[in-house]
Amino acid sequence: MKIIHCADLHLDSKMTANLDRKKAKERKIELLNTFSNMIDYASKNDVKAIIIAGDMFDKKQISQKAKKIVKNAIYSNPEIDFLVIKL
Repeated sequence: MKIIHCADLHLDSKMTANLDRKKAKERKIELLNTFSNMIDYASKNDVKAIIIAGDMFDKKQISQKAKKIVKNAIYSNPEIDFLVIKL
């Protein structure tokens, strides 16, 4: 059984602690793209489960864009079990 384990994704984080606004926006897009690429990889390589061990998001207010990307990725891949551990 193939499993992907990841953590500390921080999707939709502001990213402004160490980056200017332009770079922070680029980084947010990169993180969402990387998440989508991970799901595509899992789908193409018969991965049965993805375990996200904390910090998928780092705030309660999530942008509509990020919500849509995450929901679509999960709902479009019913053959993959998504296990999200929230601490």
